[in-house]
Amino acid sequence: MTQHNQSHQDADRTVKSHGFTADQRRLLEDLDAVDHVDSRGNIHYTKEFSKHAIAEYQRGKGPKQIFTEAGFPLEILGYKRIERAMYRWRHAYDTPICAPRKNVFI
Repeated sequence: MTQHNQSHQDADRTVKSHGFTADQRRLLEDLDAVDHVDSRGNIHYTKEFSKHAIAEYQRGKGPKQIFTEAGFPLEILGYKRIERAMYRWRHAYDTPICAPRKNVFI
């Protein structure tokens, strides 16, 4: 492999597509807990993982521990992303689907 081809290949690995490099994206998509990472860099988790995460949280495990045990690299994911996912899931599982909402921002 020529030096030019090697540097181009290295550049492809470090180019971030909305937050993740190609290598990071592949690493995340290889996890059983991830369905896919979309073109905007949003992680789509499996339903099984979200249910598992909520069950573990209700048993007393912290979000960071749940994601680490599932194989997520925290240095790539970041705590804020974990926090937001857990918030969405807790809210979704605690809110009945047909419950009327007076204010969707609360």
